[in-house]
Amino acid sequence: ALSTRQIEKNHVEDTYEAVYTRITEEDVSTLKGLDDFSRVGEYYMLAVEPAEQGYNASYIYCDEETMYIARDQMKLLEGRLPQKEDEW
Repeated sequence: ALSTRQIEKNHVEDTYEAVYTRITEEDVSTLKGLDDFSRVGEYYMLAVEPAEQGYNASYIYCDEETMYIARDQMKLLEGRLPQKEDEW
């Protein structure tokens, strides 16, 4: 039987992420057309707020592709993420 740690390791092995900044919509379309990338997502940093506990809270918009890419990097303690444009 595999340990939970080994399952997590196998899940992300050979998975790489790259972040491009200051690119145009045309650049994004070009990246989405490249066979070298299995997924291309977009996110927008809306604000960063320092917390008293010593971390920063980042407020971002993510498209569906980015949410899938980041699925194992974020665990909600309760509730759910907004699914529609007008949800908070």
